[in-house]
Amino acid sequence: MKTLKLLLLSAATLVLPGCQNFLTENPVSLITPENFYQTEADANAAVVGAYEILGNANRTADYRKYYNFSTFILNDVSTEQMVALRADRFEVHTYTFSPANPHFEWVWQACYIGINRANELVDYIPRISTLTDERRARYVAEGKFLRALHYFNLVRWFGGVPLRTRATTQVQDDVQVPRASLEDVYAQVIKDLQEAEAVLPDQVPTSERGRATRWAAKTLLAKVFLTQKNWTAAAAKCKEVMDSGRHDLVPDYAELWKVANEGSREHIFSREAKANVAGSLYQPFFAPTGTPGTPDTGYGVFRILQAYFDAYTLSYRKSVTFATRYTSPAGQTFVFPYPACWKYFDETRLNFANAEDGDNNLPILRYADVLLMYAEALNETAATPPADAYAALNRIKARARGEGTARRTPLPADAAGLTKEAFREEVYKERSEELVGENHRWFDLVRWGRLLDAKRATAPAIKATNVLYPIPQREMDLNKALTQNPGY
Repeated sequence: MKTLKLLLLSAATLVLPGCQNFLTENPVSLITPENFYQTEADANAAVVGAYEILGNANRTADYRKYYNFSTFILNDVSTEQMVALRADRFEVHTYTFSPANPHFEWVWQACYIGINRANELVDYIPRISTLTDERRARYVAEGKFLRALHYFNLVRWFGGVPLRTRATTQVQDDVQVPRASLEDVYAQVIKDLQEAEAVLPDQVPTSERGRATRWAAKTLLAKVFLTQKNWTAAAAKCKEVMDSGRHDLVPDYAELWKVANEGSREHIFSREAKANVAGSLYQPFFAPTGTPGTPDTGYGVFRILQAYFDAYTLSYRKSVTFATRYTSPAGQTFVFPYPACWKYFDETRLNFANAEDGDNNLPILRYADVLLMYAEALNETAATPPADAYAALNRIKARARGEGTARRTPLPADAAGLTKEAFREEVYKERSEELVGENHRWFDLVRWGRLLDAKRATAPAIKATNVLYPIPQREMDLNKALTQNPGY
């Protein structure tokens, strides 16, 4: 999608200029979802607009902070791995937040705007008679995939949420909608993904990179099953991706993070960024303040905690994932005051003027996650770890050692001869180290039942009810049919 100009479609009615007198109604200038969807160009614009919600860097719209910013607060800063110091971020780290914290509202808004755009695809695309059957089915399937992604995020963050599966076309529509049950939300997510995987293309051309394939739908469905502890279904869905031949690990962990390799076989689905179109701000936000070559010399927003860094296995992967100093091409050296996550530092593009104009993608689904999910799920289905579970886990470990590179390290050692419980711990550790800074940690800690133990040292105020975030206060004020989560 880097080659596509991202378009913003209104979640409700769109009104374009064209009336000579703004008090005089001119039906020609009024565009609604009902009359917008006429041609294939309209359909494609709507599809691109549905993907846009994942993270435009434009700060003027708070809902656009979704995968560009607030998911890092809710999924990484909220854990034992990372901290951010400004008040609204630090209170998430320490679990001293209230329902009024802006990050809850921003992700809620983003998800529901994204859901409504997806609903429009599902509702209105079938009405376009000029589309081929194949195109029509694909666009609808993309809507279902994106709707499932948003609801899957919402249900994990907040529990049961209002379930809207029809497009909202008027501001007054469906305002007072109660929360659906956890089971009903998950049922809708699974239904959408199963219908999407049957239709989405096997692969997409370079010009459409960033749009969902059937392997993205299958990977997300595997993650849903894993979250539900449906181990057999999760393992089976991972195996479909593994056997497809479409995706694999990038052999060298360092090469994985280069912008030039963002379309690699390891990347299954990403939040795509393109400088000067819809950039990202990961580079300056992860770079410590004072880093030469970064916009404003780095903002130092997301900071790796020293205790996590010290406990991280000494490995080739560690040397790639983190930096403690940086020397610019101009010879400037800066020693960092804390370890920095270095996955998103693009040394081929330095000193760009706008901090929100980075080229770095954010991987949402990648093949390493598939292997780790497969190893975890397969282990849970057996009395002792199966050989295939070892094989999947040890592929991750081998790359982490830097096998095949000039910087190979002894650790992490391959797993062998473990009990079911010990193998589980190995998987948990590999997930923590392989996926740091990629929006997975809080979800993992919650589904493992380990959030409270992981956060005791950095968040003494944490409570058992913090395994769900509060329904945003603004939503509670607007929708009287909502009920708040316990503990808030």
